[in-house]
Amino acid sequence: MAKQKIWKKVAVASAAVLLAAAVAVPTGIFVRGNLSRTPLSESFSADLAAFDGIQKAESTDIRVMSANLLVSYKSWGGEPVKPRAKQFTEFVKQTAPDVIGAQEVCGDWHACLKANLPNYKILHPQNNLFEKSLTTLLYNTETLRCIDSGRMTYSEGDGTKHRAVTWGVFETLAGGKRFIVTSTHLDLIREGKEDAEFAIMQGQAEEFFELLADLRAKYDCPAFCTGDYNAMENDSEKGVFAAAGIYEVFAGRLQDTKFRAASQAAGTEEAWDYPSWDHIFMEGEAEILAFRVCSEPFLKDMSDHYPIFADISLK
Repeated sequence: MAKQKIWKKVAVASAAVLLAAAVAVPTGIFVRGNLSRTPLSESFSADLAAFDGIQKAESTDIRVMSANLLVSYKSWGGEPVKPRAKQFTEFVKQTAPDVIGAQEVCGDWHACLKANLPNYKILHPQNNLFEKSLTTLLYNTETLRCIDSGRMTYSEGDGTKHRAVTWGVFETLAGGKRFIVTSTHLDLIREGKEDAEFAIMQGQAEEFFELLADLRAKYDCPAFCTGDYNAMENDSEKGVFAAAGIYEVFAGRLQDTKFRAASQAAGTEEAWDYPSWDHIFMEGEAEILAFRVCSEPFLKDMSDHYPIFADISLK
């Protein structure tokens, strides 16, 4: 009987701790994500104001962005988040994407995005009770309504936090046009494990296509598939590590918006057609008005990837 009382007290105490933590989360996020004391250089502000990708293409219904933000983990080569988050959140405020497919969104990134982009909602931010989802979506609540959303982890891969697909079905507030957006982050080819990793990536691609087929059948609207696919258009730069065969799998089933766009542009650090790990694929009917690789010098330190976006006219 005494043991039962002890265990009951332990259970009650544990529940109280969890409840207190849950209540403290919103406040903690805004303290942790506070960027008010994080400076933004005058040169960055000036370059951002002069950025030629702020204005959306004429007849744009939605702007879809893909951005690998780079975690702060030292083992991944990451740098502290706050200085970079200050740049990214200001960049988002100026360019006003309707949906952002984001990868490598560690806990510090989640806190900064939530605290500094109040009009954007993060879909499925938690991988579980203790871990943040590194692969997620943000959407602009001032321009879109979220109809449905979900998250699927791949059956194979090196971590459920990031080897996953987060998806959302959205409707434009102006016009009521529906579309799907996904964000994913595939495995990568590692030295000494080339064949095994390629097979894992192939399996992830098939799981992705099964999910996409289900979503398209259910909602009957176009889909835009953002992400860091860890696969380049060709292997001229990286050889086998470019995983060009995986890119070919996706490009064979879907349309690469970069090459479907009526116009393409890029900054001076990387040409628009330079082989990339990041892609926005499309399935369904839509007009890709413009595609932008945001390879400006002033964005170079924000991540080890440049954001990309497409301006899209929905049917």
